[in-house]
Amino acid sequence: MKRSAFTLVELLVVISIIGLLSAISTVNLKSSQNAAKITKARADLKQLATAIDLARQNSNTYLRYITGTNCAYCYYCPSGDFRNIAESSTCAQGMLGVLNAIYAAAGQPAAVKVMRDPWGSPYQMDENEAETAGPDVIWSVGPDGSHNGGDDIILSLPKFGT
Repeated sequence: MKRSAFTLVELLVVISIIGLLSAISTVNLKSSQNAAKITKARADLKQLATAIDLARQNSNTYLRYITGTNCAYCYYCPSGDFRNIAESSTCAQGMLGVLNAIYAAAGQPAAVKVMRDPWGSPYQMDENEAETAGPDVIWSVGPDGSHNGGDDIILSLPKFGT
C-alpha cells in the first residue's frame, strides 16, 4: 500500500515561497505607510498655511509681526533630533506660542498642544519674508527628525499681499 505524503524538499520549497511573499509584503507595507505619513504632513502644512494666510489678512501685516519672531525655528529649535521631544521643551513651547499667536490673529481657537508631524516632531517655521526677499516657509523635518536631513517636507507660503 502506497502512502501519500509531502517530501522534505517540497516542504522546504513551500516554506521558502511563503517567506519570500511575506518579505515582499512587509516592504510594500512600510513604503505605503511612509507615503501615508508624507501625505498627512503635507495636509497639515496646508492647513497651517491657511491659518497663516487668514492671520496675515486679518492683521494686515507680515507673519513675523504676528508671531513676534523672524524665525521661530532658529529661535526655539535650532538643532537636534526633534522626534518625540517633550511638550515642556523650549522647542515645543516656543512653537506652541507661535501657533497660538497665529490662531489668535486668524480668529480661531487656541492650540491646546503643539502641532507635530507624523514622526513626532513639531512643525517648523521661518518667518523671513519681511527681512529678506525670500518667502515665509513652514516644514516638517521628516522621518529622520532633523532639519536639512534630505527628507524635509517644505511648503513656501505666498508673499504677503499677493
